[in-house]
Amino acid sequence: MFDQKTSNESSAFITAAVKLKDAMTFESTGKYESALTSLDQAIGIQSDYVDAWLIKGVILSKLGRCSEALQCMIK
Repeated sequence: MFDQKTSNESSAFITAAVKLKDAMTFESTGKYESALTSLDQAIGIQSDYVDAWLIKGVILSKLGRCSEALQCMIK
């Protein structure tokens, strides 16, 4: 039997993954603020999304925001 909670979790993960992909596209074109917005959306959907936290930390470090970047790495 297909569980509704499992369905919702899968849907949330897919949505968060799309936001992560968007962020990576923005980052590759130098649109760091847009990338950070997409990453914040992904993290808002799935707060324990390690890949989103990691990439957010990398982008913040590229922007010289090292203290914020470090916080992303220890979450």
